Amino acid sequence: MPVDEFIEPLTEQVIDKHSDIIKAVIAIYRHNENEDKKEVERELEELLPSLANAINALITLQRFELLRDNRLQSI
Repeated sequence: MPVDEFIEPLTEQVIDKHSDIIKAVIAIYRHNENEDKKEVERELEELLPSLANAINALITLQRFELLRDNRLQSI
């Protein structure tokens, strides 16, 4: 096998037209801002806790701080 054929085999040579390459790259990396905004909104909706969960978290934090302060005073 010749060195040139080993380095660049005929089966792997791709010959594309210039316009086809550009269209293919644009199709892959096309950016749709509307879809991005919808995706961000969906992610934010999933991350927002309910009011009840937020209140329970604050109560738990308050209890923790009270217990911590009581332990520090008793030491």
